[in-house]
Amino acid sequence: MDALANFAYSTVATAPSPATSGTSLVVQAGDGAKFPTAPFDVVLYAVGTQPLIGNAEIARCTAVSTDTLTLTRAQYGTTAQSVAVGWAVDNAVTANLLSQLLPLSGGTMTGALTLAADPSSALQAATKEYADATIPYDALVRSLNPSAWWKLADAVGSLTALDSSGNGYNGTVSGGVTFGQPGAISGTPSDTAALFDGSTGDILDSSLLMSGASASMTVFFKTAGNAAAQFIATAGAGASASTGGLVFTMNANGTIAFAAGINLPTVFTTPLAYNDGHWHMAAITCNSAGLTECYIDGVLLGSGTVPPITSMTGFNLGSWLGVYYAGEISQSAVFPTALTAAQILALYNAAPKYGEQENNYVTTPTVTSGAAFTPSTTSNSMVTFQVNATVAGSYTLTMGPSTGAEITVGNGVAMVAGSDDVVTLLVPRGYRVVLTLTSVTLSRTTVITNPA
Repeated sequence: MDALANFAYSTVATAPSPATSGTSLVVQAGDGAKFPTAPFDVVLYAVGTQPLIGNAEIARCTAVSTDTLTLTRAQYGTTAQSVAVGWAVDNAVTANLLSQLLPLSGGTMTGALTLAADPSSALQAATKEYADATIPYDALVRSLNPSAWWKLADAVGSLTALDSSGNGYNGTVSGGVTFGQPGAISGTPSDTAALFDGSTGDILDSSLLMSGASASMTVFFKTAGNAAAQFIATAGAGASASTGGLVFTMNANGTIAFAAGINLPTVFTTPLAYNDGHWHMAAITCNSAGLTECYIDGVLLGSGTVPPITSMTGFNLGSWLGVYYAGEISQSAVFPTALTAAQILALYNAAPKYGEQENNYVTTPTVTSGAAFTPSTTSNSMVTFQVNATVAGSYTLTMGPSTGAEITVGNGVAMVAGSDDVVTLLVPRGYRVVLTLTSVTLSRTTVITNPA
């Protein structure tokens, strides 16, 4: 867009030569500084006359050197005039300048949108959603290039769930869906959630089409007291799951089942319940070989291999196959790649802990080699071990909800004599950790509950 300057006006000191076609003129001494950085438009007309189509000319200034303006004459359908000394040189508003602004309708804006404040309800109800780069979670999702992204921050009463990915996969709202609930990203008034009534409410987009063999899906959910299995979110389970998809289901006991791949076999079911009335983030990834990883609150809880996805069509929030979800959903996205564990954890950490977690506190528990300990039964924890080897040795670290259900974090990690290892891991609430030492010693253990 052209640069602008207030009161950018002067008169001709040296006229162009020839008067009707010369490509430069000189304004009054010192007045060149009044004009903005080129390029910009100027209107040329005789002082004391009203500039009209028959007696004025619009020229395009392409350069300013002190008081000399370089011009392209007779622009935008105007006629070259015989410009003389004393004529006005006016950086006026032209139709060309106005056309550089985003039209009121039917226009396309490119580049980043910077908002001075949270948007008004009128903007939220517009036909396009936005992503605010000043919000860490928004910026991170945008950097991962989602195929579709339903923030569910839509205006109360809206019948459309807007797609913030820019790909136009807006969802159709049906039944008991209420927007405007407090969202999963605390401290961000523009981030709201949708409440689903458990009997009629859902959001459907049947046009979503992903043709790649890798995919991921994330969603924030919050519910309590379910009495039956309920579908939270499904991708690729439109008319048929025969080409693959991703599904989150909450079972009647509050555990979360993850399904993926062709015909959607169940990959993993969490041993713990998450119908506790607090926000949680579920994530599932599936790569081109069918390796599927299942996460809750940024932590990898289980994995398996399924028939690889060939393509995915359609997306549902709040229901599938006539089974409805009762609770809140916020910030659901589908990605065309298998996100890494580091990217999933970064998404979890970018959300400022949903406004419901207590302040961090640090403990230094006594940990015995080979014995299980549970950092916290109510919150996720960040646990750090410092291991010392005065002679060569090794250690093994496992984590899980119970004996026989552990995930091996480090298996027989070798240490040379005189070395130190510092090991840090994120432990879900209620999970046990077992550190087994062979010829090495544990010098320090730190637990940070509700890590930032």
